[in-house]
Amino acid sequence: MQNPLSYQTIRSLFTPVDPMMFAEEQGTPSNVLPFSRPSKHKSNNVLTTIMPIKDIIKHINYSNELSQPVYITVTRQIGNMNTKDVMFGIFRSKFTDKDVVVFEDVDNDVMRVIKVNEIMAARSVYTA
Repeated sequence: MQNPLSYQTIRSLFTPVDPMMFAEEQGTPSNVLPFSRPSKHKSNNVLTTIMPIKDIIKHINYSNELSQPVYITVTRQIGNMNTKDVMFGIFRSKFTDKDVVVFEDVDNDVMRVIKVNEIMAARSVYTA
């Protein structure tokens, strides 16, 4: 077995199967399958999608200037595995050329130094 090193290779291993295609291949009517009801279009959660860096920088500066809390999704590497965490807190420094910001994690009462390129998404609490 191959050792997948990136999330793209892991994601490619688990391709979703359309229940309608499965029913046609098996020769059974689609209404027999309990999971074959029509799917509704779901809107993506902001924290599960990867945002452009310029939008993340706007959220960092907004949180710092107004001391407003934000939700952020941060990537983390444990050994050879990648994972992501959702944190809630306030940025205590603005974005600079150093690409490192100070984030106060309100839930855990911890100050974290986070690289900006490790932040995948950000969402302000008080914006719609």
